[in-house]
Amino acid sequence: MSKNYTLGLSFGYHDSAAALISEGKVIAAVQEERLSRIKADSSFPYRALQEVLKISAINLEQINNIIFYEKPFLKFERIVMDFAHNFPFGLNYFTNASMDWIGKGKINFLNYEIKKYKMEPNFKFIYSFLKNKPVLYSHHHLSHAASAFFPSGFTDATVIVVDAVGEFSSSTIWVGKNHELDMVKEFTFPNSIGVFYSLLTSYLGFKPNSGEYKVMGLAPFGQPIYLNELLKLFKWEYNVKKREMNTNLNLKKINPIWKLEKNLKSLEEFFNAPPRIPESPLTKYYADIASSLQELTNKYMLDLTNFGSEITGQKNLVMAGGVALNCVSNEFVRKNGNFDKLWIQPAAGDAGAALGAAYAFEAKNDGKRHFDKIQNLYLGNDFTNYEINRILLEYKLFCNEFSLDELTKAAAKDLSDGMIIGWFQGRSEFGPRALGNRSILARPDSKTMQRKLNLKIKFRESFRPFAPAIKLDKFQEYFEGEADPFMIRLAKSKDFKPSITNEFNIRSMLDVERSLLQAVTHLDGTARVQTVDKVSNPLFYNLLTEFEKLTNLPVLINTSFNTRGEPIVYSPKDALLTFARSEIDALYIGGFKIYRKEISNYLFEESKRITISND
Repeated sequence: MSKNYTLGLSFGYHDSAAALISEGKVIAAVQEERLSRIKADSSFPYRALQEVLKISAINLEQINNIIFYEKPFLKFERIVMDFAHNFPFGLNYFTNASMDWIGKGKINFLNYEIKKYKMEPNFKFIYSFLKNKPVLYSHHHLSHAASAFFPSGFTDATVIVVDAVGEFSSSTIWVGKNHELDMVKEFTFPNSIGVFYSLLTSYLGFKPNSGEYKVMGLAPFGQPIYLNELLKLFKWEYNVKKREMNTNLNLKKINPIWKLEKNLKSLEEFFNAPPRIPESPLTKYYADIASSLQELTNKYMLDLTNFGSEITGQKNLVMAGGVALNCVSNEFVRKNGNFDKLWIQPAAGDAGAALGAAYAFEAKNDGKRHFDKIQNLYLGNDFTNYEINRILLEYKLFCNEFSLDELTKAAAKDLSDGMIIGWFQGRSEFGPRALGNRSILARPDSKTMQRKLNLKIKFRESFRPFAPAIKLDKFQEYFEGEADPFMIRLAKSKDFKPSITNEFNIRSMLDVERSLLQAVTHLDGTARVQTVDKVSNPLFYNLLTEFEKLTNLPVLINTSFNTRGEPIVYSPKDALLTFARSEIDALYIGGFKIYRKEISNYLFEESKRITISND
């Protein structure tokens, strides 16, 4: 009997993706940015679609159902209502949206998107198939909810979705039981913690819908002294006895349909302080705003999840949506929340909603469907040594091939000697985190490694923290908290030494000794830990074991294999170009290793031609 295949698609806002599942099992999932090399690419994911077909080794005709992650008509209805409720403000917003949706035919979204690619040689067949294939539509928050509940391993749970906005929803609460998801509470746009966080991200000089994680990383350098001020802009009421909760964004001060410049001007008047100019030095004031915003988010998410647990009666909690990528508030909820177990969709943003759209369809279409719990996120393509060597030869690199045992021993030795290595192995990761297959690795106990990695390898702000990867069986020796294979929560370093300083100087604050694992322990003693076991990633586990033999440390810095403004590398070519463009000391790619001194002039010159956005 032939299998049924369901394709989920997300695109049009940010983080486009294609995901393929078959009878409850995830076959492949790929983000378009990994292939287009455009960070957070929002375009129709035709490359990702081709890639999941290639990985699954099926033809397009074998796909039974195509599900889009939201309802375009409902979204346009919300745009019209936003304008009507805010007339005459937002005219520019409405005009641009109308042109985009009506003038360009975007309401008929699939034909609008795919016709742009119909002349692409590799897309002609996909175009002819898709234009005649019925496409089904999921609700945006249903897609998020399904992405979290069905692969969680729970048969019943409270499901919380929090992002900027779907069609109308900004936060939703669901009851998940067996194969059903029922929404029991909806908080609508514009009363959105996601919108508020993004507007404050802009005020702090970072790119909205992209730089929120930078705000999260900046927060420990400040104090939450502006919390009460922020509560005048975004507030909520949670009545435990009445089991009621509501949220309100102060639309007289900030409004998502205004131009960004108008919002920033309003925030300047409210705080009596100008927005930070992007790339300008960070001062204590902006760090205090970031700290206050993170504190507000922690408190809101705790109240929201406790409220959800109250009204659903379910003691398991799962979460998704862009705000669920905030690992600080995730850990705050885990430690203080009124529930028993927590699982968060690691690809919590819109890319993961492509997966959720497919899940939602299969759950509704087959009420007896069994869904496998997600054990790992290695859902992209793998590359054979033959394929890798072919690319090496194109770049005039002539390398010997090693066994995996030889390779891990050599990599562990280089790492123990203080080298920074690129690690390109196995299937690529889905979602925003590198989890040991497309990673940059280094020693975690170096006093200078954080600065070196930030400034000379990643080309990014010096305050940004790095994550540790540790063997699962050694986690409790070094950290307090719960093991997490996906870097979606925080843990506390057991030997953390807090320090107090009256001077705001990021460099000197980072130089203060905090922990044996100095390079992965943030200013507040936390770390976004990835635990690695023998089953989910045996090669990465073996590398950690070999490193431990040499250093007595079962832990490494694990940061994504990319430089600033660049998506995580996907192919051998991506890895080679990023390697040449950065100051990584060695590249371990498949069965091959290349040292910096061995980079060919041809590869070096080719890498200089690649332009990366400054993000």
